[in-house]
Amino acid sequence: MLSYKIVENHLSVEFGPLVQVNGKFVIDSTEEDNKISGTTLLAKDIVDISKFNFYPAIGITAGVKHVRANIQYQYGVTNLLGNLNGQEGISTNFKSYPGIISGNIIVYL
Repeated sequence: MLSYKIVENHLSVEFGPLVQVNGKFVIDSTEEDNKISGTTLLAKDIVDISKFNFYPAIGITAGVKHVRANIQYQYGVTNLLGNLNGQEGISTNFKSYPGIISGNIIVYL
């Protein structure tokens, strides 16, 4: 992530790319036959989610010299469920572009 200091030790903005790498979606064996609401699919039918996702992110960090708070927003530009489209038995066109808001407190010693 790139960072731009607006006020030294008090305020900065951050931006840059994030990459997410996934394995298969894991479902408890007792729940793999659960139906997905609004579809005819079972939970076990959707385990092959996209392995690679890209998120541009922007955030702001504010505070004092030794303690700062950060909030960040990330938006997925790749379709998380895109691998499901075109699978045998799946006629639905799945789309999922997750938006994530995260926050944290940073303590500098």
